[in-house]
Amino acid sequence: MTSTAPSSRPGVRSRRPPPLMPDGVEARAELLLRETREEICRADGKVAIIFSAVLVVLGLVIGGLLAQDGWQPGDLARGAEVLWWAGTALAAGGVVALGAAVYPQMRNENTEVFVSYFGHVVAHKTLDSLRQALANDAQQDTPRTVEQLHRLSQIVHRKYRLLQTALWLEAIAVLFGVVAVLTG
Repeated sequence: MTSTAPSSRPGVRSRRPPPLMPDGVEARAELLLRETREEICRADGKVAIIFSAVLVVLGLVIGGLLAQDGWQPGDLARGAEVLWWAGTALAAGGVVALGAAVYPQMRNENTEVFVSYFGHVVAHKTLDSLRQALANDAQQDTPRTVEQLHRLSQIVHRKYRLLQTALWLEAIAVLFGVVAVLTG
């Protein structure tokens, strides 16, 4: 396929590079990217709701314990106390997992090769460095949409894995706490 674009040599047509992706693939990638961005919002919303609920429950439990005169986990039978502290550690781990799910991802890997989001832009300390990276990016075979789709899909996957981990940790923590109180 030849182009009518001028070549550096008079009378010679330059060859246009082949399309980066077959017809329809770019549109599909854009649709998936849009859906992935929406999924990030849904994941963040779920994490925020569960994070809030967990913190309220923990606050109620801690408040209830502090309101009691002189009760301590050491007052429980030995096995029940072990369950209590294990449940406490699991609950703390669940809170950490929820925090990690909403903690911003700000990696700046591969800023020399492509620029696909604000983290890549701010990694360049000078305008010349950014200009060069943008020029390099324009020569890459993979369109920006595909790069973003790949990266954002990784973020969504990480958020949901951390959310699952937190839910399991909190569920087991509640189970351990209930068993500890009932048997202690």
